[in-house]
Amino acid sequence: MKKILLFLISLISIQQSIQAQSCGVPTGLNASPIGDFTATISWTPVSGATWYAIRYRLSAGPGSWSTSSTTPATKT
Repeated sequence: MKKILLFLISLISIQQSIQAQSCGVPTGLNASPIGDFTATISWTPVSGATWYAIRYRLSAGPGSWSTSSTTPATKT
């Protein structure tokens, strides 16, 4: 019983020591050309970033948002 309790305490202490790092915000956002159903967006990469998540929707109305991920600093 003591071994199980010690194991659980160890797991809790390990879990508490893991913290996410905050990330920088990309700058220089540009969207061009913008068509009816397409747009190419680009931005200045953030140092150390390995990928980006992009949220978008087709109109400013109540439509649902979609998410896309990309590794370079350009997405079509």
